[in-house]
Amino acid sequence: MAKGEVTQADLIAALREFYAGRTPYFLVVDDHDIVRKSIVEILEGICIDSIVGEAKDGNIALDKVKALLSDGIIPTVLCDTSMSNCDGPEFYKNLVAYLSQKDGDYRIPFLAMSLGGEKNSAKTHVWKKVGINHLYSKENLGNEAYLRNALMTSLREAKK
Repeated sequence: MAKGEVTQADLIAALREFYAGRTPYFLVVDDHDIVRKSIVEILEGICIDSIVGEAKDGNIALDKVKALLSDGIIPTVLCDTSMSNCDGPEFYKNLVAYLSQKDGDYRIPFLAMSLGGEKNSAKTHVWKKVGINHLYSKENLGNEAYLRNALMTSLREAKK
């Protein structure tokens, strides 16, 4: 294991702390079925005691997040950048606007992803404009260590 790498036990402990003992819920937002299914499969392997949902665009994702929040569930969102109907940055802006109208302090861990990830400066810039500082490579999310580190970063950012 590389120095600084997040272990599965570390991630599970952080999820338990963030979710205060409740079952973690992940929402994977991507317009490509195969990408969603792959990420879902990996998440289910890493975080055995969790629930994973899916959405194919930002509009569907926002509706799902609203429903989850009304049931008292705060999801961790993994979201693609480019999607038809409503792309990732637009979804995030709509989510922030929705949360700003609600009572309470809703901190949703949010993991932005794209082909090329952090190497894609144009997409990184688009996300930074809406307040997301990290962009992760979809190609690398199949690597469990990479995904664990990305999830841990999103949990830490949500706590700030």
